Amino acid sequence: MGIWVRIAGLVAAWVLGNVAPAAAFETQATAAWVYDATTRTVLMDKRADEALPPASMSKLMTINMLFEALRDGRVTMETTFAVSSRATAMGGSTMFLQESDRPTVRDLINGMLDIYLTSISNRMNEVMKVLTCFSTIFLPLTFLAGIYGMNFERMPELSMPYAYPAIWVAFILCAAGMFWLFRRMKWL
Repeated sequence: MGIWVRIAGLVAAWVLGNVAPAAAFETQATAAWVYDATTRTVLMDKRADEALPPASMSKLMTINMLFEALRDGRVTMETTFAVSSRATAMGGSTMFLQESDRPTVRDLINGMLDIYLTSISNRMNEVMKVLTCFSTIFLPLTFLAGIYGMNFERMPELSMPYAYPAIWVAFILCAAGMFWLFRRMKWL
């Protein structure tokens, strides 16, 4: 048994020794700054010195400060806030509040959650649309392959000399036509 433990140890050492070091990660974000507080290392610095409008991080910090104020008792779920003209004029994800509105903390938290869930849902819908397009392209191909894969003896096409290439042409035209249609509709 001892020999197998040694062999396993040698194999594990060889595998771990041949593992490539972790590569720098990329993001689709236009700008990002990632900092590891435990090692005090900047992991990513992408356009960090440019002045850009805040994105999701400002929402996260705002909701964090709000939860701290709730925890400390400085506000309650029924505390109301005024809406500034600057906040009303801002674009991006919004709750469509007007200056005359006085939302409660509960309304603001629910609104932020709704905006977040809507953005996730929209992204998931885009992914599902692409998956559905590819499923739709392969459905008729699977149907045709299923019919011609049944090994019947009396299929008129089997005796035709160009039946096999004709089926391949039908496969390719069907897939290419659907792919072209989906591209034209801007689904892919």
